Amino acid sequence: MKHLSYLFLLLSLGLFHFTGPLFAQEVLLKHFTISSDGADILVEWEVKDEQGITEFQLYRKFNDDPTLKFVASIPVNGTLKYKYLDDGIFKNNGRVIQYELHIFKDQQIYKFFSIPLAHTPTSIQRTWGSIKSMFR
Repeated sequence: MKHLSYLFLLLSLGLFHFTGPLFAQEVLLKHFTISSDGADILVEWEVKDEQGITEFQLYRKFNDDPTLKFVASIPVNGTLKYKYLDDGIFKNNGRVIQYELHIFKDQQIYKFFSIPLAHTPTSIQRTWGSIKSMFR
């Protein structure tokens, strides 16, 4: 019952949101975070157990986008910990960004939403991002 009250508190504060079977977060994820280093966004998550998980898919949405956009498919790596550096968003200045993680497990899809993050790279970081993108 204690977990239930914490879960409802987090949901009511808007700090965490998930869809899928009740308590899916407690069963699947240890954490799901995003952070900005200026021009890029680092998405990190850790699962409690990889058994039955076949794939992860990452989607993102800016505050003014009507729909989510596919970012990447990440294969299961056997380490329980995952990182994805989203380095293709350097031109999106002053926008709020949110990610959605889809976990494919036992023929079901579990969806987890990150906390929204304001993304404001400086002009130097945007210029560096443009230079990096030319050499990809």
